[in-house]
Amino acid sequence: SGIDLILTKMMRNDPQDLQDIRFLLGREKYSAAHLLRAFADARVPAIAEIGEAFLAMQPVVLSIADSQAS
Repeated sequence: SGIDLILTKMMRNDPQDLQDIRFLLGREKYSAAHLLRAFADARVPAIAEIGEAFLAMQPVVLSIADSQAS
């Protein structure tokens, strides 16, 4: 699903992945509550760099989703 792809791309914190996330959020509208649930339920590998990237991307993705909804 789109949300699974977004979560995976968040863990890489790559500029191209960020563009892909913007595209996906433009096609499928997710509420902040839906995204927050997905963040909480995500299975993040126990690799520090991946976990850090995923946490750092959360506010970015929420902001993109908010701007797409406007």
